Order: sequence, then structure tokens, then C-alpha cells
Amino acid sequence: MLSIRFFPKNKPWHDEVEVDAPYQVVGDYLTSDVQHDPEGAQKLIATFKQIIRGERELFEDEGNAYLVEVNASAARISTEYGTKPSCELPTAWLIDALEQWVAYLEGRRTT
Repeated sequence: MLSIRFFPKNKPWHDEVEVDAPYQVVGDYLTSDVQHDPEGAQKLIATFKQIIRGERELFEDEGNAYLVEVNASAARISTEYGTKPSCELPTAWLIDALEQWVAYLEGRRTT
């Protein structure tokens, strides 16, 4: 799984997410495309789990900054706009990153 660190800022939408190399783009994907929306993240988690179970073949989405392509074995996050490199990681790792993001966001709501 990925090593992810969350850095809260004064305003939640300024929070930073740091992920170890070569997966740094995952943190940017969480903040720029998933954003501070735990419900939206939960929908992505459910969709990606359907793909792993074979109930759905593929997910593709072009968000605010990133193109995400997910199949049962791997997820690819790429951008045409920034300087960050693309990355490919196991789909289960992306699900775990989303679950960590949801837990962080829900904890942030209570503080």
C-alpha cells in the first residue's frame, strides 16, 4: 500500500497530501479531482471495487486535472496540464488511498 501523509491547512480545500515516489501524483489527484468530498470518494471506491469483482470492466474519467483509467489490475493517473509524471499502481492501492482520504476528511469534519 501507499505511504500517505496529510497536512491540514487553515482552510480544508488548501490541505496537502504527500505520497512517496513514484506515486506523488496520487496525492494531487485526491486534492484536485476527488477534492474534499467524502461521498464522491466513496462512490469511486464502490466503482473500483465493482471493477475488481468483475462486475464492471473499466472506468475512465477526465477530472479537473487528471485522466484516470482503472481496470481490475491497475489504475493509471495521468495529466496533460501539469509537470507531474503519470503513474500506474495496483487498483487496490488506489482504493486504499481513497479510503485513507475519506477517513482523513471525516476526521477533519469533527475537529
